[in-house]
Amino acid sequence: ITEKLRMAKLDCRGETIVDLYAGIGYFTLPLLVHGKAKHVYACDWNPGAIEALRRTLCKNSVSDRCTVLPGDNTKVAPCGVADRILLGLIPCSGNSWAVACRALRPEAGGTLHVHGNVYTCPLSQLSGHSTVCSRCGVYRCAALPEDTHSQPPQG
Repeated sequence: ITEKLRMAKLDCRGETIVDLYAGIGYFTLPLLVHGKAKHVYACDWNPGAIEALRRTLCKNSVSDRCTVLPGDNTKVAPCGVADRILLGLIPCSGNSWAVACRALRPEAGGTLHVHGNVYTCPLSQLSGHSTVCSRCGVYRCAALPEDTHSQPPQG
């Protein structure tokens, strides 16, 4: 809930947003209602979530500023339109990072909000015991198994 409240405080006036994992609108609605986003493209492949999202958009009088795109975001997400992308899939949204980059406006780029689970350990454990992940190049505690996160997309 903390992240939802933080996202609701963002000033998104004039921005076009693509929510790659919109679901029932957990982030889409606060950004439309409170953040005053100009437009949100909301992608999701769950029919029940899409139906609930559409109802809630209408109840909040923001359906005119949201395009709901049912289906796999790798196939339905718009290209070259966004100032801000939401990647709110837990545990990891790595499979959609390339999709997110294609959705950004090519002339200006934008902001990616990458949500996911991460593994942490005390800093003292990293001293002399850290390693670089062979997949993504991030330093991590050597005590953690190599496969503690999804592999970033290739290409």
